[in-house]
Formats: sequence, C-alpha cells, structure tokens
Amino acid sequence: MAATWLALVLYGAIVFLPQGVTHLYQQVWPPPCAEALQLIVITEPENIPTVRDKADAFTRDETVDGCPKYRILVSPTPPVNEMM
Repeated sequence: MAATWLALVLYGAIVFLPQGVTHLYQQVWPPPCAEALQLIVITEPENIPTVRDKADAFTRDETVDGCPKYRILVSPTPPVNEMM
C-alpha cells in the first residue's frame, strides 16, 4: 500500500511539478512584449489632437497580457512641395 502511494506521489511530482514551476516563473518574470504593429496616421494639423486622443484610447483598449498590440503615430499632412 505504501509503495502505491509513493508511486502516485512520484508520478505527481514528475508530471505536475514542472507545470507549477513554469506558471510561477511566468508570474514572477513575465515574457517580454512582442513588438507592436506601428501605424502612421496622416491628417490635417487642426485634427491632430482629436485623432491622437482617439489613437491613444484605441491602443489602451487593444492590449494582450498588458502589452500593446499597436503603436499609432499621428502626423500632419506634409505640404505639397515636400511630397514632390
């Protein structure tokens, strides 16, 4: 009877202990965030504050395990002579 219990305890230690250690390790040292997808929004200069606020709200809501999925940059429309 004692041999059966010993076998069960050893089996449990071999099978379940690594899973518990892995879970504890991830809780103490979470994996680094993957690089966020960078998006660039080009808009008129007077719209920049509004668009930037909306972009910030969107990136705050779109996270995975506390890591941002997107990085949104808001830039003004360049003058026509700079585009040519």
